[in-house]
Parts: sequence; structure tokens; C-alpha cells
Amino acid sequence: MPLALNLAAVVGSGQSNLRSQGLASVRGEGLLRRSWRTARRPNAGRRALCLTARMHLPTDAFGGKSAEKKASEMLITLCTFCAVRIILAQEEGYDNEGGTRSEVYKELTRFLDEEPMRNGTEWVSKLMKHPRTELRLMAVRIVEVREVYIRSQFNFEKLQDQALDGIKQENEAVLKTYLEDSLAVDTNKVEE
Repeated sequence: MPLALNLAAVVGSGQSNLRSQGLASVRGEGLLRRSWRTARRPNAGRRALCLTARMHLPTDAFGGKSAEKKASEMLITLCTFCAVRIILAQEEGYDNEGGTRSEVYKELTRFLDEEPMRNGTEWVSKLMKHPRTELRLMAVRIVEVREVYIRSQFNFEKLQDQALDGIKQENEAVLKTYLEDSLAVDTNKVEE
């Protein structure tokens, strides 16, 4: 079910200009109620917050990037890290006897220790410039694996569901703590 009530459906059903009335949709039943700003300031009029309206993120929030662009950069770094872990697991599995790990495995883990991965693209670029040919070839392999991983293995629907559920759970926990702290009785005052 969509998070916000479809404005066109409401307008088409006889409800007029939700923004000027300061009305916002409630998830679930599709009922309408006054938004929190209108409830505090009854004369808010057109400036009332409408939960169905798109929010404005200032352009300087992420250095001029959109939130989606920033999230995609973080996802690229995550996929790069996943590709490194997949390759390390593959390299470790080549030695079925349980003996020493391959030289490429050791070099890659050493490079990862020396150059922590904060940005996946920059990290791979540094690995591509490594003096050892084996590590430069490993960088090519990482680029290929991260692309295959994001195209065929990564579940975007699960990501969205878990993010929405996580935000809901964390918001409930924070608000619960706030409410408990707000309603808490100071035991020192009661005892006196």
C-alpha cells in the first residue's frame, strides 16, 4: 500500500485543495486529518505541512548531490567490498588441503589493511595502480565481480523493505524513549 494517499483520487472524489485546508493523509485507512503544524497553529493555512507533498532537500546537503546519488555511491562501495570478500573466499577455496593461502590472497588482504576502503571507486583505482601485476589483475576481477553482483545477486526490493522496516522500528524506539523520559517522575522529588 502506498505511503501517502493519492491526491488525484481524493480531488476526484470531491475533496478540494488539500494543501489550502492543511490536510494530510493517514496511512492505512485513507482517512484525512489535520497535519501536526496545523494542529499547533490553526491559522497556518497554506503553509501547513501536507504529508502527501514532496519534501525539499537542500542542494548543499550532500555537496550538491541528491540523496539517491549519495546512496548509489555508498552502494558502489558496498558492492566493491562484497566483490573483494567473494574473491577472497574463492582464493581461499582454491587450497582444498587447508594449507597456506595463495599469494594473491595474502597480497590483497595486506592491501586492504594498508588502504581501508572508504570509497570503492577510489580504492579500486589505487589497486589498479599497484606495482604488482597480480594485484592490478585482481582489481580488474573486482570490477567485474561487483558488476555481476549488483546485476544478478543484490536484491533491491529486500533493501527497500528492510530500510523502511528499520526506520519504522528505530523511530518507534526513539519516540518510546522520548515519551518515557517526558513522563518520568523524578523519584528524588517524590521521596522528599
